Amino acid sequence: MEEENELNIMDCEVYTYNLLHGMYDEEEEEEVEENPYHIYKCLNCGFVFHTGEPPIITDGKEDERKKKAQLDNKEYEAPKLNLSEYTLASDSSRFRCPVCSRIVPYVEIKEEEYKKVIERKRKRAEEKKKRQDTKKRAMQERVFRINIYRFNKELKDLTNELSESLANREITPQRFVSLYRALSFKLFNKYEHILNYYGLNLDTMEFKKISEELSDDVLKFNKVQEKTEDLLEWDEKKIENDPVYAILNKKHIIDNPVETQKDALTQELDDDAEERYWIAKHEAYTKKVNEHNAKEAYEQEKLEQKRKEAQEKRKSMIKEDLNSLSHTIKTSKK
Repeated sequence: MEEENELNIMDCEVYTYNLLHGMYDEEEEEEVEENPYHIYKCLNCGFVFHTGEPPIITDGKEDERKKKAQLDNKEYEAPKLNLSEYTLASDSSRFRCPVCSRIVPYVEIKEEEYKKVIERKRKRAEEKKKRQDTKKRAMQERVFRINIYRFNKELKDLTNELSESLANREITPQRFVSLYRALSFKLFNKYEHILNYYGLNLDTMEFKKISEELSDDVLKFNKVQEKTEDLLEWDEKKIENDPVYAILNKKHIIDNPVETQKDALTQELDDDAEERYWIAKHEAYTKKVNEHNAKEAYEQEKLEQKRKEAQEKRKSMIKEDLNSLSHTIKTSKK
């Protein structure tokens, strides 16, 4: 027993000595910790799956899931993709890619390559968002321009109609002011509604100021000394029962509702998109024709060059034949 303990002590001393003098490398003694995660890549479309960071499912049902979570009084959590659901039962080494649906073998990649793939995807997503934002802004600018033009035109028509009624003494200044305030704001609300549909807004306080200025101008033109704020007596029920209000409301609001404007705008935008499509198609066709013509011209030029070379060669051969014949004649004469 004493002999065995003595051997164990000696072993420890030898190990300590060798370790202190560089005979062993501590790193070699440590067990290498295995990476608990795996990263797979689709060879067809490049989709990557990190088992430690499974991607979120984006199948167009996010809104439905969010609504369901709200109904259940739960915080919405986007579902994670489970790769095992796509593994083939007949061959566990292959899976049907969740993105491109192709059946491909598992190809495992390193963390470094995964980070590069994710970075490329992030950049592409940013570029796509920029393009979408640019397209959205262009759409909003066009929508705003079209609707503001229509709004100004309708407001001008409404102002002229009420101004004419005031000039012909069909309505009093007080009645004009009340009608103009009610109808101009109803017109404003109609166009504000359609602009809100496209994420745009109109300034209500700014329009109130403009509406009063226009109303004051009409009063001044008709030699009414008072201003709009002095004449305004707001009685909503009385205004809505006014026959002039009923006629103009039907003409500018009821017979020309927001939905009609929205449909007309959509159609106009569709027509514009279709026009751009055909212009682009025509340009592509013209380019193709030009390329074809250029190619034909090039081929024709090559044929012409070959024809010239062949002609020159024939001339050269004829010249050589003539020289040879001349030499033969001269020789025969001698």
